[in-house]
Amino acid sequence: MKFLLTMRNKDSHYALPLKERMPFFEKRVMLIEQNLHKGRCKVVYFDADLKGSFSVWDFNTNEEAAELILQMPGREYVDIDIKPVMDMDVAVKQMKMYWTICLKE
Repeated sequence: MKFLLTMRNKDSHYALPLKERMPFFEKRVMLIEQNLHKGRCKVVYFDADLKGSFSVWDFNTNEEAAELILQMPGREYVDIDIKPVMDMDVAVKQMKMYWTICLKE
């Protein structure tokens, strides 16, 4: 199951001295890179303002997604949103099936 993970730095992140922020960033990057190599993380993009990122992950369960959030270094300084997503062809198929059911009623 694919998930979209969005992370955005909170204002409290910027209240920390730079020397305290750097290790969070470095550890987050390390965690993401490890999961890229394992194939769990599929792609990562950073916002142009460098205040956040979004990535696509492949998990077998919701519990795996929750585990990732709990492992995220400095998560108390980041707004994290995670949502299940699907490929476009699957979504189109589901919508057509929905419309067919609705039109029969």
